[in-house]
Amino acid sequence: MPIRIAIVGYGSAGRQHIEAIKAVKEAELYCVYDEKANIVDDNLIKKESWVSLLEDTKIDAIALCIPPGERNKLAYEALEAGKSILLEKPPFTTEQELNKLLIGSGEYNKTVGVMLQHRFRLPKEVLSWEWNEKTTATLEVSRPRDKDKYFKAWRLHPEKSFGGIISHLGVHYLDLACLLLGEPKIINPGVKREIRPGLDLRTTGTIEFINGSSLSFSITCEVKKRKERLVIYGEDSTLIVEDGIVSYEKDGYESVSDFVETKEMRIKVYEDFVKAIKENRQPKLCHIDGARGVTKILEQFHSKAVYY
Repeated sequence: MPIRIAIVGYGSAGRQHIEAIKAVKEAELYCVYDEKANIVDDNLIKKESWVSLLEDTKIDAIALCIPPGERNKLAYEALEAGKSILLEKPPFTTEQELNKLLIGSGEYNKTVGVMLQHRFRLPKEVLSWEWNEKTTATLEVSRPRDKDKYFKAWRLHPEKSFGGIISHLGVHYLDLACLLLGEPKIINPGVKREIRPGLDLRTTGTIEFINGSSLSFSITCEVKKRKERLVIYGEDSTLIVEDGIVSYEKDGYESVSDFVETKEMRIKVYEDFVKAIKENRQPKLCHIDGARGVTKILEQFHSKAVYY
């Protein structure tokens, strides 16, 4: 029997989740709930309330595609109701939220996953590579955004959106860096430009990881050029993730991966998530504990914000 999934939030992210679910054999799109959106698709079962969704025993899992600031409370209520959860990015606004859901997933014996799909860009062999204090990394993320069109509705409110560009464009590649280099030890915010306090247009900084490696990064939406580039130079290995292509070298062996569309990686997240539910465990790659590093980084930057 397929895993029956409810989508909460019918914005662009929710519709992307729906597309991914429909491509997974072991998953079934069961219903959609959004108290604010006008859902006109007659092929979708629409729930009238959050309570009715939680009380529906046919639902196995809930994908929370709502703003970060509104997500954690509903996530824990879903766990208490016996549902597994998939969280959109960024999955948490604080490490405390992460810990609470991690404990709750064990207490209620439910699966919790995150939609940090770029993890599936990395070849399996590089996930086991060890990096040390001689490792230096750089990250560049630039993606043009018209601030007047992008920062509207919930994105205009930092307490709901959990910040601006670093949380919604930089999060994926910061997550990759943490997945490879480990947990951050020292986080140093650099230059920041904001549309208003708490909503950044450009952010820079440096990070030192527990293993002694370091990362410098720059994330912006103020330029016309789109670029996503993570470079990690190790003592005897190099890894480059550039615009979706992964090239790597270790001990004289070089390889380049094929480009994978983002929508295909979302499908892989759901395959990982659904299989974990069926096997009564946590996901192998889209697990929440892996988001600890990027959560610490975003929380540090977000804690500096002052709201009007």
